[in-house]
Amino acid sequence: MKNSLTQLAIILAYILISNTSFSQSKKESYKNKTFKLEKYEVLDISFNSKKQIISPFEVDFGAKFIKPDGSELTVQGFYNDSREWILRFSANEIGDWNYTTFSSVKILNNKKGKITVSKAKPGKHGAVVINKNDPKKFAYEDGSTYFLQAFEIDWLFALDYDNPNAAPKTEHLLNLISKNGFNQVVTTLYSYDVRWEKDDRLKLHPEHEFGSRDDIFPFLGSNSKPDHSSLNVTFFKRFDRIVSLMHDKNIVANLMIYVWNKKVKWPKPGSLEDDRFFDYVMKRYQAFPNVVWNISKEAFRQTIPYMSERIERAKKLDAYNRLVTIHDFRKADEVPIDFISYQGGWSTLYTKMIEEYKKYDKPVVNIENAGYSESSYMVFPCDFIIAEECLKRNYQCYFAGVYTNYYWQALAWNVMVYNPYEQEDDFLKPKFEYYKYLKEFFDKYDYQKFKPVWDERRIGHCLKSDDGIYLYYMAKENYQLSIYSNKGIGLKQGTYQWFNTHTGEYSKEIKYEGKHILNPFHRSVDAILIRNTNK
Repeated sequence: MKNSLTQLAIILAYILISNTSFSQSKKESYKNKTFKLEKYEVLDISFNSKKQIISPFEVDFGAKFIKPDGSELTVQGFYNDSREWILRFSANEIGDWNYTTFSSVKILNNKKGKITVSKAKPGKHGAVVINKNDPKKFAYEDGSTYFLQAFEIDWLFALDYDNPNAAPKTEHLLNLISKNGFNQVVTTLYSYDVRWEKDDRLKLHPEHEFGSRDDIFPFLGSNSKPDHSSLNVTFFKRFDRIVSLMHDKNIVANLMIYVWNKKVKWPKPGSLEDDRFFDYVMKRYQAFPNVVWNISKEAFRQTIPYMSERIERAKKLDAYNRLVTIHDFRKADEVPIDFISYQGGWSTLYTKMIEEYKKYDKPVVNIENAGYSESSYMVFPCDFIIAEECLKRNYQCYFAGVYTNYYWQALAWNVMVYNPYEQEDDFLKPKFEYYKYLKEFFDKYDYQKFKPVWDERRIGHCLKSDDGIYLYYMAKENYQLSIYSNKGIGLKQGTYQWFNTHTGEYSKEIKYEGKHILNPFHRSVDAILIRNTNK
């Protein structure tokens, strides 16, 4: 049993957090008219209609902004309940942004104001975009490196839903994954429940079960008895907290708007109710620089024309041009998505990912590679569950030049253990530290500068930089890297050293004298051989 004082300290900490204001977008009343804002931060300007408006979600409301360079940006606003409309804004240029509202409601129309934007806070780099120097890689808007390391948490919307004042559990979880190298969360806007059989052990810990919550629903009514005639603004206000917290912590929100295998009773595709929902999501979250639009999880379960229309609709509605993708869409090469979100977990994973890398002139993310790291709950019966094998599969993706997404069984779906390291001693803990070491490795050896090499060697997966650095992923089964040439990696110059993927430790750098390089981690652990031909 854990020490009772430790448990009490944790509880008191959460109480303290719960009674303090959570991080949220900056909010100002239009009465002030003039505002100050830092670059890449988010500002909510609040307008009041004074009287209740019939069909408020159908009201046309937004603003035309004149940028510092004189060009225009048209941003849609949204209804926020209680006769309040919000104009949510962020800027990627320093200077004065003058705006004029437009609306089908007279009192909201033709309101003028100015936002003066100053330089960004340290560590803020803007939205994730396609790298201008390599269309197969990502970067930040300001040109900084962005090495995508994602974590799937589909029920994140539910974790603190019962707390109207704060989101302490969400903050705890985001802090935990952030310090372990994850900088993107793949999450559904809403899910109801899973279709597979649940672990009986959950009955002993109902606090970890978040499926079938009929008190949480983005529409009126409940998922069991839906009323799609209007939207539940409270749901979206709670979701704002999550996106805002991720923005503060420099975590990208890979937002899956629909999901088709989690028992959600959506409106009829393409109906007025469906369009209202989709458009509202786009209006409400597009100003967040950390948002990436993932139109649908399991998109192959829907019709191709409908999913294609949703992609086109997102592109038209989003004034900020955030990246758009779609999870496992069979016609991904025929629609205007910005990067590929692929689902596949074969035994020949590396070879398949090389094929995908070669196929597309845009980034590829294996968003579900069949590695679902185990916990004390067997949440989903799947192909690969051992932590070390899941880590290997993630490395195989990166060494094929693509990105990937991590699953831990006690967070990915309806089961959420947001504080795994505070659980009882016999609870099977995740190996998050493996991914901290992975991220640190590719920060040191900038992933942007490396490309996969699949035709120079038959053993080991290789990344190579233009300045003569070779990285070889060497599985523990590899006895050595056999080198028969005196060219390229076989040049009798430079150095080599090893990186332990489980501990993050580096070996001593050794002068290369030619010939084969024995693997000191043979039979024990997967490692990376770093061969620098320049030193």
